Amino acid sequence: MLACLHIIFNPLRKQGKDFRIDGRIAGVERELFAKARVSLDGNRQIAIPTVEGKFALFVTIFFFLKCVYQNIKKNPSSDVSIGKHRLEVHLSGYVWNVFSVDMESNGKAKIFKLQNNERQPPQLIVTPIQPAIYIKPPQSYDPLQIVKSPMGFMMAMMLFMSLVMPKMLKSVQGKLCMQISFQHFNVAIFLMLLLFLCLCWPNDSKSLEQQAEMAAEQRAKKVLERSGAPANAQGTNGKTAAKPKK
Repeated sequence: MLACLHIIFNPLRKQGKDFRIDGRIAGVERELFAKARVSLDGNRQIAIPTVEGKFALFVTIFFFLKCVYQNIKKNPSSDVSIGKHRLEVHLSGYVWNVFSVDMESNGKAKIFKLQNNERQPPQLIVTPIQPAIYIKPPQSYDPLQIVKSPMGFMMAMMLFMSLVMPKMLKSVQGKLCMQISFQHFNVAIFLMLLLFLCLCWPNDSKSLEQQAEMAAEQRAKKVLERSGAPANAQGTNGKTAAKPKK
């Protein structure tokens, strides 16, 4: 019996040590290692890191059964676990890279980042890209937003015309400059009022829609009266209109 078990488990011991992916998680607190999960090929195989953050994955879930089957047939082959696989790390609070694992026939794995196709060392070290942002942070207050608005721009122009411009022209022409500045001040006030009216003017789109609906209802009533069909509209008291007698 022991000899049979030795014959069955011998291929697994010889081949299984190479067909695996070893790695380590870094860049997070040690208390979070137990909450992390390393999955292969869409959760077909999951590994939980140790206290030090190390993990190991066999590339094929049915590796043991394949080895037993090949040993019974006495025709072992080297194509076990060969192919490309997808490795992901899941830990809430962080964003992680996704890796592509290319397992060769000699049992060695080539690991690449899917984002930039960068080659990784055989002992994979996984670090988070950035902390996960679940809520968009509020925008900081910008005082220039008041000046960039139409009303703020008009107020700034009015102050410029009324305070800065007269002082600039006072030393040039005296009374004529004062008249020009007064005219500029009036123009600024007029433009500000015009902009205020444009922004605060009521929108009559709803009233136009209501008029269009009333006109459509009137046209429908006229068509029904011409065709002689009874009207099915309800009155204000909730009773239906009486049918015309023949």
